[in-house]
Amino acid sequence: SQFPKVFAPRLFELCIAKPILRGNDTRYELGQFLEAAASEFRLDQRRQIEKNILALPQESTDEDSRNALVYRRNRLLERIPENLLVTDEAKQIRKKMVSESDIQENRPLVSFSTHTETVTDKEWFQRQGVDITKSENQGLQRFSTPLNKFSSDWMNGVPTVEASKLVLPQLQKAYIAIKNNTEADKEVINSLWHKLAACVAILSRIANNLESDSLTFCRQVLLKGAKHEQPKPDPEYDAQFDHPGYSPFPRHEAARGLLRLAFYQPDQEILEAIEVLAKDDVPSVRMVTAMELFRVYNKAPERFWALMNNRAIHERNRVVQKFLYHTLTQVVARKKENEDKTTSVMAKLLDRTPPPIEGLEPSDSFIVLLMWLAINRQNSWALRTIEDTFFRYPIRFANPLSRAVSEVVRDYVQPKHLETEEGRRRAERAIEWLGQVIDLVSDRIKELHSIAKKDDTEENVKRLHDTYNVIDAVITRLYFAAAYKRDQSKEPVEEISDDLRLDYYNEVKPLMKQVIAFAQDQESGIMFAPTAHYFTQLLKSFLSCNPKEVLRLTTRVVKSSERFGYTLDTLAVMEVVKFVEIVLADYRHEVRDGEALDDLLNLLDLFATIGWSDALRLVWRLDEVFR
Repeated sequence: SQFPKVFAPRLFELCIAKPILRGNDTRYELGQFLEAAASEFRLDQRRQIEKNILALPQESTDEDSRNALVYRRNRLLERIPENLLVTDEAKQIRKKMVSESDIQENRPLVSFSTHTETVTDKEWFQRQGVDITKSENQGLQRFSTPLNKFSSDWMNGVPTVEASKLVLPQLQKAYIAIKNNTEADKEVINSLWHKLAACVAILSRIANNLESDSLTFCRQVLLKGAKHEQPKPDPEYDAQFDHPGYSPFPRHEAARGLLRLAFYQPDQEILEAIEVLAKDDVPSVRMVTAMELFRVYNKAPERFWALMNNRAIHERNRVVQKFLYHTLTQVVARKKENEDKTTSVMAKLLDRTPPPIEGLEPSDSFIVLLMWLAINRQNSWALRTIEDTFFRYPIRFANPLSRAVSEVVRDYVQPKHLETEEGRRRAERAIEWLGQVIDLVSDRIKELHSIAKKDDTEENVKRLHDTYNVIDAVITRLYFAAAYKRDQSKEPVEEISDDLRLDYYNEVKPLMKQVIAFAQDQESGIMFAPTAHYFTQLLKSFLSCNPKEVLRLTTRVVKSSERFGYTLDTLAVMEVVKFVEIVLADYRHEVRDGEALDDLLNLLDLFATIGWSDALRLVWRLDEVFR
C-alpha cells in the first residue's frame, strides 16, 4: 500500500483470489491495499475485482453465512474510492451504504491496548469489601503513607542512616499497633504487615550501621514476618510457576531481610528461619530465598553447603533451581575446595531435573557455571557432563549449546584476554572447545538438512534452525567481540590496537575457516543471510591483518550465502560496497593481480543489484588501481 505503482500490477491475482477475499487474516490488509492501489489498476482489472467481491454472498450456505459475506462485501467495496467504481451494482451498493451511514473505517479485526492506573490503598480495600471507615482499620491505615514513602524512596537503593532514624519510630509504632489491634479487618492487617516487612528488609541493607536496639527490632520483625500466613499456597498457580514474577508478601520480604542479616550477624534462630523459608510450600518464597542464599556462606559456610545439598535433592521447580545455580556462581571461586562441593550440588540437581532445552535466558546461570568450570578450571565433572549431554545429543540440546557458545566467546575469547598469559591459555582452551562444537554441529546440520529436504515439517525445520543457531552464535559473538561499534550516544567500545587485532585474528581464524568450509558444501552447507552479514562485517574489521586472505574468506562467505538470498539484500549490498571501497582505497597494491584480483571481481559479480551510483564509484576506484 506504500508503493501502489510498483505492486498493483504484480498483486492483481491476489486481489481476486477467494482465500484473500474471504480470509479474516487478510481483510484489513486487502482493504488497505485496494484503497491505495485502485487508481493503478486497469479498467478491466478493477471490473474483475468488483465482480469477485460482489460474488461473495453467492457462496453462502445459510442466512448467517450470507449476512457475514454481505458484510465482508460491503467492507471491501467501501475501500475502493467511489469515483473509481466500475460496475452499476457496486455503485448502487455504495450509494445505499452512504445513505444509511454504513461507511466504516478500515480497522484490523483484532487490536490490543493497555491501560494502567495507580490503585490507592483506599481503593484496593474498597474493592475487597473492607469498611475503611471502621476506626480499627483507620488506626492501622495512618501508617501507610510514611511507610510507602520510605519503601518507594529506597526500593532500589541503600538508605541513609538519617532516613533510617526518621522511619524507625514509625515502624515501631506500626508493629505495636498490629500486635494490639485485633479488631481490624485481616486485609488491612496483612497490608500493613507487608509494608512493615518491606521497610525493615530495606533497612537490613545497612544492618552493620544500625544501632543495637534498631537491629534487634528489625530482627524481631523479620523473624515474625517469616512465619506470616501470606503468601498462602495455591496448588494450581504454584504448579505453573515458571517465571520470576510474583506479588510480594510478608514472607518474601522476611526472606530478603533475614538473608542480609545473615551476611553480617547470623544466629541460630535466623539460620533456622532461612532454612524453613528455603523449603517453603510456595515456590516464589523459595525463589526469593534462593536468590540471595549465598549470603549465608559469608559467616556460616558449612550451614550453607548443607542447605544447598538439601535443596538440590528436594527442589523441583526450574525457576528456583535457576537461582540455586546463581548462588553457586557467587561462591564457587572463593576457595578451591568449593569446586568439588559445587559440582556435588549440581550433580544432585541434574540427577532429578535434566538441563533445560528451551526457555533459556541470555545469561543462564547453569550455562555460565558449567562453562566456567569447564574452561576456567578444566573440571573433569563439567567436561564429562558436557560430553554426556550437549555433545552426545547436540540436536536435542541445541538451544543450551548455543547459549554455551555465546558465554564462552563472551567470557574467554575477547581480544583483551590475549594480553595476559593466563587469559591466552583460557582463550586457547575455549577456541579448541568451539572448534569441537563446530565440527560436531556441522555434521548434525547436514543430516537435518537432508531430512528437511525430504520432509519439511515444522518440527524438522525447527530442529534444523535450532541446531544451525549454534554456528550462528560463534560468528555473531566473534563479531561483537571484534567488530561491533556502538553509536555515539552510548559508551564507546574499547579500541583494539593493530597488533592485538592481528593476534586475535590469527587465533580465531581457524574457527572462521571451519564455518566457511561447512557452508561451502553445495549439498548440505548453510550460511543464512543474517550470519553472512555479521561474518562480512567481522572480516571487514580484520582487513588490516591480511588483506588478501580476508578478501578470499569474504568472497567465500558471500558465495556460500548466495543461494539463501544474501546477495539480494540491500544491507548486504551496502556492506560489500563499503568492504570493496576499503580494499581499493587502502590495499590496492595487494589486489592488483593474481588470486586477490579474481576474488575481488568474483565478489562484485555476486552482487547484480549494486546501484548505478555505487557501481560508478567502484569503477572509478578500480580505474585508480590500474591507472
